[in-house]
Amino acid sequence: MQSIDQGDVGMSFNATPLSAPLNGTPFALAGMAPGGRARSHRFRWQVVLPNAPGAINVKLQGAILDPTVAANWFDLDSSTSATGDAKEVEDNVLFVRGRVETLTIGAGTTISLAILS
Repeated sequence: MQSIDQGDVGMSFNATPLSAPLNGTPFALAGMAPGGRARSHRFRWQVVLPNAPGAINVKLQGAILDPTVAANWFDLDSSTSATGDAKEVEDNVLFVRGRVETLTIGAGTTISLAILS
């Protein structure tokens, strides 16, 4: 699994053809707080949709435990903007990824989702 640290950019989706549900590439986050807990991370995440779908629900998800177990992922933030979005969120997680939850597709629609740690 790739990791990102403060100042890095991870592309959870990179001009990926849209479908739903669709999990993006997960990233491990560098660093632990004292006591072995996840340290606080502030994320800026950006959704780029070159061709707007009819409707979309994109989520930024985080995990503290094993990221290979689907039940360990939880929502940090979401966007329903069909024209793209840029948002910020802060949380204590060890792993982060993008997820397309729901979608009403438009022709030739792709998604790029950048996570800036």
